Amino acid sequence: LAHTGPAGVATARKFLPEVLLIDLGLPGFDGYELARLLRADAPISSALFIAISGYAQDGDRQRCLAAGFDAHFAKPLDFPRLMEAIRAVAERGKAVPASRFAEPEAAATCPDAHHLERGQP
Repeated sequence: LAHTGPAGVATARKFLPEVLLIDLGLPGFDGYELARLLRADAPISSALFIAISGYAQDGDRQRCLAAGFDAHFAKPLDFPRLMEAIRAVAERGKAVPASRFAEPEAAATCPDAHHLERGQP
């Protein structure tokens, strides 16, 4: 658990998580910058990056995509749906459709989740 962007970098580098839940409104630097920095960090770059935010407009989701997030959840967070999304992505081996921003099958089972297309390095 980290409460600032810089602390998030240090914590992720120490524990090398497979899933990161990142609030976009972090102090120090925001969650977008945290995701960009961690995506460039080889031991962490293949983790599942999930944005948690009160920012839920289409433009916010596009910014998440550009920063390297795999999914976006609006607050208040629905924990069971978050777990469904993590399981669904894990079962697919993190494969996200290359031609779509939103995944209709995920929206059907997980309407608060917005899975994002992300190119693989």
